[in-house]
This record gives sequence, C-alpha cells and structure tokens, in this order.
Amino acid sequence: MFNASKHGGLLVTLDEIQDAPLDELRELGNEIQLLIRQGANVAFAFAGLPTSVDEAVGADTLTFLQRAKHIELAKLSDYEVGASLEDTVRRAGKELVHEATPLLTKAAAGYPFMIQLVGYYTWQASERRGSDTIDAQDARRGAEIARANFDTMVIEPALRRLPQKQIEYLVAMARCPEQPAQTGEVSRLMGLSTKDTSSYRKRLIDAAVIEKAGYGRVAFAIPYMREYLVEHTDELIGEA
Repeated sequence: MFNASKHGGLLVTLDEIQDAPLDELRELGNEIQLLIRQGANVAFAFAGLPTSVDEAVGADTLTFLQRAKHIELAKLSDYEVGASLEDTVRRAGKELVHEATPLLTKAAAGYPFMIQLVGYYTWQASERRGSDTIDAQDARRGAEIARANFDTMVIEPALRRLPQKQIEYLVAMARCPEQPAQTGEVSRLMGLSTKDTSSYRKRLIDAAVIEKAGYGRVAFAIPYMREYLVEHTDELIGEA
C-alpha cells in the first residue's frame, strides 16, 4: 500500500465529477477522511461543470466536500485565449500559422474546457498531416470536431439535469431574435407572465447555465447552447 507520509504526500485528482457514481464518491471520501485522521499528508482536488460540482458538494452523503475551496474558472478574453494557444503550440514544438489563431479563438469562445477541446483536436489534425505547423485548415477541422464533442460532453449533460420547465425557458430564450434576450420576451414566448417565469430564471442563473446581461436581460453562460437548442427544439419540447 502507498504510504503518503513516507513519500512526501499523496494528491488524488478527479475530473468530470458529474460522471462519478455517488456511492463511489462516498467511498473515496471515507478513505480520504480516514487518511487525514491518521495524519497522512493527503489532498483531494476535483473538477467538473459548475452545476455538477454544486450538486456533489451539497449531497448529504458527501459532507466532506463542503469543506473544499471552490474555484470557478471565469470566461477568458480573446487576447488571453489567443496568447495561450500560441504559447502552448510553440512550447510543444509546432508553429501556429497566423490566420489559424483567430479561427481557434472564435471557436473557443473564451470557455476554458472548449479551449482544451479546440486545441487538442486541432493538434491532432496537424499530426495527421505529419506537419510541424498548424494552419487554418487544421483549425477549422479541430473546431468542428471540438464543437461536436462539446455538445456531447457539456451541453447535453447540462440539459439532462434540468426540469422540463427550465428547458422550455432556455428554448424560449434561444428563439428570441435579440440577444441577450429580454426576460419579458422569453416569458411571452412561453405564454406566461414574467412573475411566473422568475423562478426558472433564478435557478438557471444559480446553475450557471444562463447569466444576467443587464437590466431585464439574460444571456447563455455556456457557448453554443443557443445553437444547440435551436437545432434540437423538437426533440426537447416538441413543436414550439
């Protein structure tokens, strides 16, 4: 058995916490707490979508997580995204052709996880060509694959956790021609009053699915959510 105290410490990491079964998380938590009580130098770091992290932290059977320090990754500026991609590619031994940078930056939309996906699949496209450069064609291909995976890995799981009325609120938001959407227009499209929809709006904001965007307006906090909702309206709520 690994002795954490003799080897300088043990760091346990868990990514995509939303995919971890609660019973396994509970068992892991019990073991970590036992190690801590025994004086072991052990730490636990986990990551996931904001809603999923909040659900895990708030679970009655996972109270040990409530003592965790919560760090939420903010949206990055276009400058930060572009500079990060260029620096990462350069350090890894490739050259990012100038016209590829704005394509990748736009596709990433400032969302930390999407930046990873775009970078990874673009790199793979370049590798398949056996090239030491990443060009615009690689960027377009990488962005296309990243978008499909983003839908599967981020948007669809986020929607699966929402009650039907909140999904209907999101679909109404997506249908608003003016973005960010006016809350009054969202309510009108749902056939309800603003008062009736206020609880849906608040819960979606708390879940970091949407965000306030000025007085009486809301915007999607997850990139490509609007496009996904428009494309899948019928299967989400039937004929709108």
